Amino acid sequence: MPINSTEEFEKAMQEFSRLTDAPADSPDARRRDELDAEIKAYYATRGGDGDSASGGGEQVGGGSGMPGRY
Repeated sequence: MPINSTEEFEKAMQEFSRLTDAPADSPDARRRDELDAEIKAYYATRGGDGDSASGGGEQVGGGSGMPGRY
């Protein structure tokens, strides 16, 4: 489900953080991956506008376990 508002984005980030340590191949890991894609799509459609709710315009991508952070 796409993220359509700052409120939805904040909820997605909270859920993603909660699922950060989910075991691979678990339902929680699959949900985390879905959220990661949705969060990245939200950033992409907003053009990294730099407001505080979107993480200050950080780069999208990376493998640190947090979406949008290297």
